[in-house]
Amino acid sequence: MFHSYANNYDSSQFVLGMLGFLIISGLFIFFALIGYVVSSIFLSFLFAKAEQPKWKAWVPVYNIWVLYEIAGYKGWVSLLVIFGAGLLANIPFIGFVVALAAIAITIMVALNIQKSLNKEPVWIVLYIFLPIVWLAILAFDKSTYHAEKIGSVYPKELSK
Repeated sequence: MFHSYANNYDSSQFVLGMLGFLIISGLFIFFALIGYVVSSIFLSFLFAKAEQPKWKAWVPVYNIWVLYEIAGYKGWVSLLVIFGAGLLANIPFIGFVVALAAIAITIMVALNIQKSLNKEPVWIVLYIFLPIVWLAILAFDKSTYHAEKIGSVYPKELSK
């Protein structure tokens, strides 16, 4: 005898499953938006210290571009980090190496930013474990931005 399992559930289970999915998705979107707003507020204060317009902190991807420029890097390096790591992440060995390179570049950017704000290198530990707290401290403390403390991160041939 043939038994079909296709309709062996109650429609209320489906409705409850969809409702749970929508609630979890809504919470994810809500917290993502909260994170975006909070980080943009912190970035806007950091940009103001570096004499950049505050509106640049609210533009996705461009805010990272400007952050890299504040740290002394070319802005297009941020695109390599964001999209390069994203596109190559699924290639077995190359994805791992690219991800490590992206992490290293991001940490170097953070080091340069904190150096330009007269922070000790040990602050990078806070950046690694609690980046939003690191950003809040840099945004709201009394330090001032000094671009000359960074210097050039590129060889003379590339800095033209």
